[in-house]
Amino acid sequence: MKLLPKGTAVLLVAWIVIMAFVAALFWFNEDTVDMDLASILRPVATPLKSFELTDQFGDPFVLDNLDGKWSFVFFGYTYCPDICPATLTILSSLARDLESRGLGKDNFQMVFVSVDPERDSVEQIRKYLAFFGDRYIGVTAEPDELLAFAKQFGAMFEKQGDSSSDAYYMAHTSSIFLVSPKTELVAAFSPPHDYKTISSLFLKYIEWR
Repeated sequence: MKLLPKGTAVLLVAWIVIMAFVAALFWFNEDTVDMDLASILRPVATPLKSFELTDQFGDPFVLDNLDGKWSFVFFGYTYCPDICPATLTILSSLARDLESRGLGKDNFQMVFVSVDPERDSVEQIRKYLAFFGDRYIGVTAEPDELLAFAKQFGAMFEKQGDSSSDAYYMAHTSSIFLVSPKTELVAAFSPPHDYKTISSLFLKYIEWR
């Protein structure tokens, strides 16, 4: 039987020890994180970087506006024919459900990010969100700033159709993102959405963390 050179053998043993440690960490995490939670959690909490948006009242919306509250963030646009109104309706139901469980305006907020700055003025966003209740913060910005903000979430958007007129539509990520009171992106809820499921997972995550 041919023996490995001493240096190689040492490296092999070290590699085995490291892999065993990594495997132990993996199984430890698997045992301590609920599998339902594992389906929504980001691998690591990602601190958001500074940004400059404008809300539906014309006021600045910056990183500090996410500080101290849980934020449910959704990217869409007011001319969206189906996904956006359906998701905002679900978020409205989610807000009512969380309030019935004792969480109020000091605990969480709903943030609608318009990815269609050409058509979605702050006035348009304000009128649109009024149909879904008073719990929403609607924000927008110049295209470059919006793109930089969306990339922090791993969200994308793109103009499609006839861009020479108002007949175009915006393809966009339809996940609902969860930002912690420490302004960290911690989870994402993928469609199809159900407010009861989101509420249950959110409360489970609060208890787990």
